[in-house]
Amino acid sequence: MLLSHRVVHAPMTRCRCEMNIPTDVMKDYYSKRATRDGLIITESILISPNAGGFSNVPGLWTDKQIHSWQQITKAIHDKGGFVFGQLWHAGRASSVLPSGQTLLSSCEEPLQGTCKWTDKPFGTPKIALHHDMDGVASDYKAAAINALQAGFDGVELQFAYAQLPDQFLQDNINKQTKTIQERILFPLRIVDAVCGAISSRKCAVRLSPFSTSEGAADSDPITHSEYVCTQLEKRMLAYVHLVEGRASRQQAGGSCLRPMPPSTLLPFRKVLHRTPLLGAGSYSPEKAQAYIVDGLIDAAALGKLLLPTRIWPIEFCTIILLGHGILKHLFQVAPKDIRICLPTKPNLSLFTCGHSFTW
Repeated sequence: MLLSHRVVHAPMTRCRCEMNIPTDVMKDYYSKRATRDGLIITESILISPNAGGFSNVPGLWTDKQIHSWQQITKAIHDKGGFVFGQLWHAGRASSVLPSGQTLLSSCEEPLQGTCKWTDKPFGTPKIALHHDMDGVASDYKAAAINALQAGFDGVELQFAYAQLPDQFLQDNINKQTKTIQERILFPLRIVDAVCGAISSRKCAVRLSPFSTSEGAADSDPITHSEYVCTQLEKRMLAYVHLVEGRASRQQAGGSCLRPMPPSTLLPFRKVLHRTPLLGAGSYSPEKAQAYIVDGLIDAAALGKLLLPTRIWPIEFCTIILLGHGILKHLFQVAPKDIRICLPTKPNLSLFTCGHSFTW
């Protein structure tokens, strides 16, 4: 794949499904946002009926779901675009499962309040044992295979926002293990299962080190996520998608707010030498350009900024973003483009800001 610009359609859950089956409304939504040689990352897709108790979000475990996704991916490809499906297991961040199965997590503590997707109380999880982890990894593998059958160009694993894999990474949730080297074992098992099934070049991972969503409050997000990125770098993934930290966050176990540096991505950029880095976090056009020019990120995942418009994103940028003076770097054409290919040996000389790079 050869991307013609550096704006990626960010994943945004829209809750427009019927019994976990994608609808024509979704086809219309993604088709309107497809651009030639541009990349779309879909909303989160449940990997199995046990991955979350939500009926209005899409799944990818039945023939009917696969067929419905085929209509959507075809619509994107017909416009010359590319699409990665975001694979999802909610873990304890779900209401009770319709199947009657017990929610899995790294702890037995339920989330307080109600689930925003169902308006029902969160279910009480059990600690995932080895056979449970094997089952989840197999579900991810099966969903990745189904994704390619459904026409996706690759998959992004949702390890962000305190969903199941992140429940193992966050030290305030996963109290069973003491070190990040232990906490990462299950998430890496998922990554390796998917890479083994469809190729690491078609697998990506999304992380949100600084999020406090769904009870997350890691004690040392930079150090811990830096180690995670180091391990992902070894696997030659399609990309790593990192969500920027906000202006401040609540410290684990307290009410004190601590300031964030101007960019929270620099430590991760330093260890992701060969792996393309997508940045997200309510970027303004100016911020997205600055990060790309500085080499901090290779592409910007934008969502809410462009969501209200029906002209996504080339026409929008021509009309609006050109006034911000950012057209040059966010929407540059060959030879200054983003290359995505499956080389036998990566051409690292291309991996520089403002030039082509292998993906």
